[in-house]
Amino acid sequence: MNQYSSLVKVFEDSVSINQVGVLKFPTVRDYVKLGEEKYTTYLYPFRLSLDIFDIQPEHKDNISLFDLFFIPTLTVTLGSRKLTYLELLVESLQFFFNEDVKCLMESFSIRIGQQGMIDRNNFDEVTRSILEITNMEKIKVEPPPEFKSDRHKDIYHKIMEGRSRRSTKDELNMATVINTVMHGSRSFIPYESIKNMTLNQLLNSYKTILEIDSFFINFKQALVGADTKKIDLTHWANKIKLT
Repeated sequence: MNQYSSLVKVFEDSVSINQVGVLKFPTVRDYVKLGEEKYTTYLYPFRLSLDIFDIQPEHKDNISLFDLFFIPTLTVTLGSRKLTYLELLVESLQFFFNEDVKCLMESFSIRIGQQGMIDRNNFDEVTRSILEITNMEKIKVEPPPEFKSDRHKDIYHKIMEGRSRRSTKDELNMATVINTVMHGSRSFIPYESIKNMTLNQLLNSYKTILEIDSFFINFKQALVGADTKKIDLTHWANKIKLT
């Protein structure tokens, strides 16, 4: 169940998280300024799960994902910089909350602005909120099967590499999304207006444009005698409803 309604995600530019602060919805301007790699890396701390790490099942109940950010040997590369997970988390939170963020090592917590606080008790709530407003999900981990031979193992890894390539190829290209929203609707949307949209607003406009376009393509096919059982004639207005 979504924490925020579609109306909030499309028409608001921020949400308040109790005892933490005001979470800002990233805009197209933010995305362009950061670049795809940096934006994707900023999302990484919130897409992690305990399943990614080599933790014995009997210990998982006593460990919070937030605890792992304080392990200094866990690092990630951001451009030409090598950051610890904790450094990346602090930098990411500064972006999403647009506040000064400070790590308090003595209490294993993170302060947001003057009064907000994140610790192992509310980090999951912050994570859920950030993933939801950015339309992202946790990284899915598929446990490898038991291999009967080295050949089977080699085949499995080749299949997984192929899936990874297809997944990367099928990822939504933000430049194409922006260009489609700018030029693909009934009227041109100015560049400045696009830059000021939140990413949620941009994606909603993109999906709406595609739904309307798809309806009229199918409708024209029906007019020239196409089998209506094989095409979707659900009116676009029913497909773009917000709840």
